[in-house]
Amino acid sequence: MAETGLGERFARFEAEVPATFRPLPLAEVAAAARRTRRLRRALFAGMLAVLVGTPVGAVATAGGHDGRPSPLPRPVVETVRPSVAGTPSVAPGPIRPVERRVALPGVDIPVRSVQMVDARHGWVYYTSCPVENDPGSCRYALGSTSDGGVTWQRANLPDLAADRQTVVGLFPVDAQTASFYVLHKRFWLTTDGGRTFTSYPATAPPPQAQRAITFPPSGFRLLCPGAMGFEDGASGVECDREQVVRVGSGPIPNQPTLPGRLVEVRQAADGRIWLTSVDGDVTRVALSTDDGREWTDLGSVPGPWTSLSPSPDGADVWLIQNHLPNLPAAAWRLTGTRFVAQPGIPYDFDGGAAGGGMLAGVTGDAGKAGQAGFWYSGAFHPIPGLTTASYLGVLPDGSVFCGQPDGSTLVGTGTGVDRDWYRLS
Repeated sequence: MAETGLGERFARFEAEVPATFRPLPLAEVAAAARRTRRLRRALFAGMLAVLVGTPVGAVATAGGHDGRPSPLPRPVVETVRPSVAGTPSVAPGPIRPVERRVALPGVDIPVRSVQMVDARHGWVYYTSCPVENDPGSCRYALGSTSDGGVTWQRANLPDLAADRQTVVGLFPVDAQTASFYVLHKRFWLTTDGGRTFTSYPATAPPPQAQRAITFPPSGFRLLCPGAMGFEDGASGVECDREQVVRVGSGPIPNQPTLPGRLVEVRQAADGRIWLTSVDGDVTRVALSTDDGREWTDLGSVPGPWTSLSPSPDGADVWLIQNHLPNLPAAAWRLTGTRFVAQPGIPYDFDGGAAGGGMLAGVTGDAGKAGQAGFWYSGAFHPIPGLTTASYLGVLPDGSVFCGQPDGSTLVGTGTGVDRDWYRLS
């Protein structure tokens, strides 16, 4: 199997964790891509469209676990009604968000993306290339917020136009750490919130950039031998089977033997590492609780288009088949040692784990705005007033963010469905 190209990585990253502010055309692209991300597309042209709007979420991973996993029985796929402690209720009226303007003092070029890493911290990225076919004419600016978009501070950005490359991607990890990738030229890294930047060769991305391009930012990736993880459609590395790689140190010694084609590895916030493969017409799952030294096969669920979705704290783990053309949505929640199929998932649902037995997502036709809401206790519960949402996602601190057709984004803080909202525009 070919190493997943940079175009696919960017498109998949764009699709799974949509940026918390961007113009409507990118939202439409993300909505369509999100519903087909398991098709393993390798579109370098698509990367050009979404590269500078790459979204991000950050996870503070726990330290390595010393305990060794005990063998677990294969999961039984069955349907049960999940229990949700303190079943939440939705407020009867439409939400009334506080309005917050995204504005960076002294910057007069267009906003390309705003990428929140939690409810209070985020980055705003500006770009403008006024002269066609002249990368040297491009202008860039970067800012950050630490108060949920009430105020914004300008970063001391290096000259990103000096390498004469119009494709420049921003990859934040957290409130202090972010990388720029100037395609095929170099990486720029800040670890102090944008006050200073360090340059790295394009062939040697810093570990922070490697973590940022995964979802969620993680210490593990799937890579072909010899790949650096930022290959594009013209420089991909081919292999029959990708390896589980620890960012910064290379392939782990004990590679998992999960049957099929490895497609996804995620380290959740509680330190557990989850791995999936496509094996014929099923998705198989393996788990490591000791930093990748040993793996336990957890069996399979039907369908080859299923994605892992741990909750922000890592305690609630799902396999989710989001709506695809001519294929209904479905979800399985890890209950004890089994992934159990959940009832009442809308046919056209597209979302992920929100914690506490809840899913957050949108229902509607692919590529079009739909109804945002939460699934719990076997039913989908709409959020009043959010009938034209492009997406509804979950940040690492449990906050949710909802894209709107006008390009603005709502951020809902708190837990469950009763939240306080603000709008970034």
